[in-house]
Order: sequence, then C-alpha cells, then structure tokens
Amino acid sequence: MNRSVGFVNGNREYSKLFKFTREAGQVAEIKKLAHRILENFYGPAFIVNRNGVIEYYNNYILRLMGKKSKDLVGGEFVSLCLPVESQDEIKNIFATMDGESFTISNVLCKLKTPETEHLINWQIIPLGDSLHSLDVVVLLGYNIEDYRPMHDFDSIGSPFPSTGIFIVQDGKFKFWNAHISYYSGRGEAEMIDYEYFKIVHPEDKDLVRKQAINMLKGANQKPYEYRYINKNGETRWAIEVIVPVVYGGRRAALGYVMDITEQKKIQKELQESENIYRTIFENSGTAMVMFGEDSLITMANRELEELSGYSRLEVENKMKWMDFIHKDDLAKMIGYHQLRMEERAGVPRNYEFNLVHKNGTIRNIYMTVSIIPGTKTRLASLMDVTSRKEAEDKLRFLGTHDKLTGLYNRTFFEEQMANIQSVDGFGVIVCDIDGLKLVNDTFGHVAGDAALLEVGRILTRSARERDVVARTGGDEFAILLAGTGYADIEAVCSSIRRSVDQYNVGHHEFPLSVSLGFALSNDHKYNPYELFKLADDNMYREKLLHSQSVRNSIVQIAMKALGERDFVTEGHAERLRNIVDKMPLVYPMSECNLSDMILLAEFHDIGKVGISDSILFKKGPLTEEEYGEMQRHCEIGQRIALSSPELAPIADWILKHHERWDGQGYPLKIKGDRIPLACRILAIADSYDAMVSDRPYRKAMSHDQALAEIVRCSGSQFDPDLVEAFVRLFEYGLIVPRAGPWSRPSVARP
Repeated sequence: MNRSVGFVNGNREYSKLFKFTREAGQVAEIKKLAHRILENFYGPAFIVNRNGVIEYYNNYILRLMGKKSKDLVGGEFVSLCLPVESQDEIKNIFATMDGESFTISNVLCKLKTPETEHLINWQIIPLGDSLHSLDVVVLLGYNIEDYRPMHDFDSIGSPFPSTGIFIVQDGKFKFWNAHISYYSGRGEAEMIDYEYFKIVHPEDKDLVRKQAINMLKGANQKPYEYRYINKNGETRWAIEVIVPVVYGGRRAALGYVMDITEQKKIQKELQESENIYRTIFENSGTAMVMFGEDSLITMANRELEELSGYSRLEVENKMKWMDFIHKDDLAKMIGYHQLRMEERAGVPRNYEFNLVHKNGTIRNIYMTVSIIPGTKTRLASLMDVTSRKEAEDKLRFLGTHDKLTGLYNRTFFEEQMANIQSVDGFGVIVCDIDGLKLVNDTFGHVAGDAALLEVGRILTRSARERDVVARTGGDEFAILLAGTGYADIEAVCSSIRRSVDQYNVGHHEFPLSVSLGFALSNDHKYNPYELFKLADDNMYREKLLHSQSVRNSIVQIAMKALGERDFVTEGHAERLRNIVDKMPLVYPMSECNLSDMILLAEFHDIGKVGISDSILFKKGPLTEEEYGEMQRHCEIGQRIALSSPELAPIADWILKHHERWDGQGYPLKIKGDRIPLACRILAIADSYDAMVSDRPYRKAMSHDQALAEIVRCSGSQFDPDLVEAFVRLFEYGLIVPRAGPWSRPSVARP
C-alpha cells in the first residue's frame, strides 16, 4: 500500500521535473532577446569581463572593422581608447564598480581604421550574476551621427538529465539504481550501507532533514533542492522527492532524485541573461518599448517616461504606441505597422515622427523597430532628435537667410537669379543705406543695426508677396521681381521712398536715407546678372547725389547729440575759446588758424557721442576696459569731422588732442613737437578748466591748486613753453581766475 502510494506520488512529482525541460527553452529566448537588444543598438556595443577583456561585440563593430573585428575578442577594450591617459581610469572603473552605471564622455575609439578616430560617449553598465558579483560589463557607445539597423540572431538549446531511484533505511542506502552510482561517483560495493547524509553538502543537511521529515509525514509534497558532493569532491545540485515505504519488513524512505546541476547553470544563465536584458533595457540611454500585434505597450523603460511624460504605470498594458503619435504622422505609422505584421519585404525599420508629450508639446523622434524572432513582439527604441532637428532647421535657415534682418541672403538671391531665364518680365531693385558706416562709427553698431532692420521691414512691406527680398551686402539690399512691368517696379520704389519719409517724420534723431536703382528686362533681353549690375549702377548714381548731404546730416545729428549730452553747455566751450583766443598774446602762433582752433575748442570731444553714457557719467574710476573704450572717442571724432566740410580741417587735431608731451598719451603716442600746436594748447586749457570744475567723480579744485598741477606736469603731460605762456595769461591779467569752485550737474569725463 505504502509502496504504491509512493510511486503514484513520485509520478506526480515527475511532471514538475519535466517542467525544467520546458523552461530551459526560456533561457534561449531570454538570451536571444538580450543579444537582440545589443544587435538592435544603433551604436557600438561590447561585453567585456572584469579585467577589461572583450568577450563580445555587436554588428555595428563588425560593419566598421570588417575582417579585423575577429581580432577584437580576447583583446583589451582600453587598447581601442584614446587619449592614453583615459585607459587606466577605465580599467579602474571595471575593477571597482558597485553596480551603478558610469558614463565616460569624449573617449576617442579606433573603430574603423588605424587612421580614423570616432568620438564615442561610452556608458559602462555592470551586470550582476546570481551571487551579485561583477563578472562582466556591457559598454554602450553613442556615435551621434549614426543610426544603425538591427540584425537577426540564432537559437540556443539545452540538455535533459535522467532520474535516480534509491531506498534509505536507518540513514543508510539499501537500494539504488545506476544513476545514483553515476551521480555519487561510487561503485556498488561503496554504496552498500553508505550513510545518506555523507553525500549531502554540510550547509544543506538541516534543510534536507527538515524537508524529508515533512514529506514523509505527508506535510509537504513539493520537491526540494539541495547540494550534494560526489566522490571527486565536486559540489552538484539535485532535486528530490521521497515517500514512506516498507522495505524488508521495516519502514524506509523511497527517493526519486535528479541531478539538476546543468539546469541550475541554465537558471543562472537565465537570471544573468534576464539581468543583461533588463539592465540594457533600463540603461540603454534611449527610450525603449515593447508591444504586440495589438499595439498595446507591454514594457517601457524610464527613458520613455522622461520622453513622453507618462509613468510606466500609465503606459504598460494600458496605452498603445499610436497614442503618442501626432495626428499628422498617425496614418503613415499605422500603415508601416500593418506591413510589418504582414511581414512584407522592404518595410522600413527606421522612422522619424512627431511624438506628443503628456503636456502637449511636440518632440521630434527617430525610432528603430524590429520584431523579436520567433515572437510577435516588437521592440522599439526612440531617440529624441528635437534639438538636432532644430539645429538643422536653424542651419538651413541661416544658409539662405541673413541672421540680422531675417531676409534672404546673397547666396539665396543669386540662386534665384540663376533660375530666371533671359526672358522679358523680370526686374531688379537695388537699395543702399546712405552713410551706414558713418552711423556705425559715430553712434555705434546698435544704431546701425536698427537702421538695417527698419530698411528690411520697409522693403518687405513695399515688395509684393512673390518677390524675393534679400540683404546682399553690409548696407545693400536687393529685390528680385518676376512677372513685372515698369509700372509695377516703379510702384515698389515709390512705396519704399514714401515709407522712408514717413519713418523720418517720427525719428528726427536718427533719420534714414536710402539710394535706389532699378532695371527691367522688358525692353532689352538682359541676363539676370547683367540686369543686377545695371540696377546697381543706377543706384550708385543716385548715391553720389545723396552722399555729401547725408554725411552733413549725420554730422549735424552728432553735433546736436553733443549738445544734448552736455559736452558744450554751461560755458565750458566758451572758456576754452577765451583761453585759445588770448594765447597769441603770450605765445607766437603763426602755424595755427585761430578760427580753426576755436572750432577745435568747441568740437574736440564730438567723438564722445559714440561712447556709452554709463562710461561718460560713471561715478568713480573707470576700469581698464572702460578706459580703453573711452579713448576711442578721438578716432570716432576724426571720422565724423572728415565727413563734414566745416570740420574736416580740424579732423587731424581731434584725433591727436589727447597726446602727451612725453609720448604717453593716446591714440598714437606721439610726443614733443610732433603733436600739433593747437592740440598742445588745448590739452592745457582743457585740463585747467576740467580741474576747476566739478565732475561726477570728484569736486572742483581752486585756481591755485589747478595752476600748480599744470606747472607740475610741465615737460611730461604738457609742453613746458606753453605752460609758461599759460601762467603769464593770469599774471598779466589777460584771464581772470574763476572766483571759487564752479559746478554743474551731470558733467561728463574730460
């Protein structure tokens, strides 16, 4: 009775043993899936051991290295890395990783030929086995410019062992079959009355004793696993079921045992493969999802959460992949999905589409999809290329547009001209901003840029929608008009002139002036380039008529700005003119025109209209950079003066009025008599008046203090002969010293 029950129960448990055979197939599936992930990866991938020796590389490496790739296995990964200094650091990471991912950026890796280096961003992912030791790591590389396809892989099989049967009585073997002898490594003579627990691993004896007692009492029918030690000292795994029986008229235990060492190895590989798969899936650095034929997403990693804004709880087994796709791309993507299900040849596996984030924003996505062999499951990796697409769009825009105005650039304009055949009905308008260089030099590039922007807006409003409006040079614009006649082109030019006049009504401080020229192909069959030159010549003739009046206008604006910024008010210029006017009485000045000197006294600082107010009226000392900017006013003033017939004679003096007798002045650092006499006189007069006047950064000196300072600087800053003459002006009573300190608000720096 007991014996038959034992065999029935034993057969029942055999079904559980057979289950390992069926589950062994899962190892192959998991391994295939893990390898599939690596082969899917669109960049280089390696598996290396803890010593950094390469054990595996993916098809990306195979494609790049070709036949040379066979030499990689068994070699050190760091031998591929540059610079050399990074190799020790990588070796150390291999040896000391604690289960976290590390990223090594900007590692140069020789992947193609010894002469070619690819800049790769490597991510090192440690992989733990069942004991959580670090046996191998996966290295995933990112080569931004590459997107690689995916490839197939092969299946892996597994063995199935046999079953041993034994009877134990009084703790000793009484019966055993050949498999028991094989498992234990002991012959028949050795097995007779051999103690059962001598083959059980010491650490598992308590477990086996407890499980066996429970099973003999009928309290447990589930097989138990334990380790045993064979005659050779090798530790192996077994799974066992025992039932109570009567043997030789006495109670005994009938056991069914199977060596599952190979299955345990498979389980370990299964766990490690699953760890590999999950680790790569979770740490690939790109969003990944799995979905079936019904499009339902069964798995998503954390990068997908970041990319979409949805949590995995919201996505997995609840959302379909098309729920993320923008409506404009949906029909295309569904069509591809249907073709994949039908296993049609030539179905693309790489796509670009727009993904709708949970918050409603749109992201540009590059996606790679493949079917896992032997299944209906799709694996998709998604890379956010929004920044790349935006950069590409920006580069494309800048390739055809002017960065400042947003109009088309010269390259695009010439391409459009090349597309126009030599036929009637097209015209060209050329427009140039008058005096733009002088505006830039006088008032700064901010003012010049404002003029360019306004002219761009005027031309765009005046041209027809189909016309091509471009900035073709620094101050030059052009309009290409197709399908036009004389009346059309004249209407555009008239609109431009009216718009400039309207703008100037409200902008007296910085009015615009433009010169226009146009040419039309109706009367003569010009090619586009001849027509452009003709329009440019016509514009230049108009510009010659405008040039002097525009320069005079800009100088007048500068002179007005000079007064508004308080450089010539409150008597400063008048006092300088008074000193200059009296100097011929104490010093011979035959080389100087007195009227020009008086002009210099009034306009020597005209260049300060091009200097920022934050520098001119700063309370406190200037920084070195600010002082260098301040010194530019001499050169700016010279350029302004050269543009005006009235000021041109003193342009050179304006440039040199801050030079010093000892050569330490600016901007030319000339010294002594090489400095014009007018500048040497102005230097003394201007310095004296500045010292006896309040400034934002100091209080005024007394007359005696200022005169003493002038004398102290004789021979260094000032011409000593002129200093003596200047002192005589006061001694002779030709100039009356100012009574007490004189001040005025917001006086700029000298």
